[in-house]
Amino acid sequence: LRGGGVIALCLPLGDGSAACASVQAVLPISSVAGLPMNSKISHLPLRLRGGGLPFRYEDSWKDITVRMPIEDAIKGRDIVYKLTPSSLELGLKGQAPSVSGELWDMVKTDDSIWEIETHPKLGRCVTVQLVKAKGAKWDYLLKSEDVPPDLTITHQC
Repeated sequence: LRGGGVIALCLPLGDGSAACASVQAVLPISSVAGLPMNSKISHLPLRLRGGGLPFRYEDSWKDITVRMPIEDAIKGRDIVYKLTPSSLELGLKGQAPSVSGELWDMVKTDDSIWEIETHPKLGRCVTVQLVKAKGAKWDYLLKSEDVPPDLTITHQC
């Protein structure tokens, strides 16, 4: 699989039949085509992660950039931003936060910043650059995004 897909799993049962299920798999870029972690993969497009969420993020070894789209009328004073070494809350005053929860790993709060900018794909947005305490890729931005796959048996073979 290149960058994810559907995997069919079949497990043998004691009576000689098998139970099968299909699972949506999203593979980290480092596992594409079995390449080692330090391989240069320049031909693959940069993907903004967080599809289906009210924010997007990009992960690198030293930092993670979070982008939350906003309307033109929003000013800096309308932004709610609370960062601890292990959690992030980002949103607009008077509304439920768009990003709220425990981060995948620790960040350096004094080195992390936020600003309002215009992104070529997302338009006007709040951009938060979180500097990681340890240099490593994250599986997700928030621990709450780590939802186990649905392994419900869809049919028996």
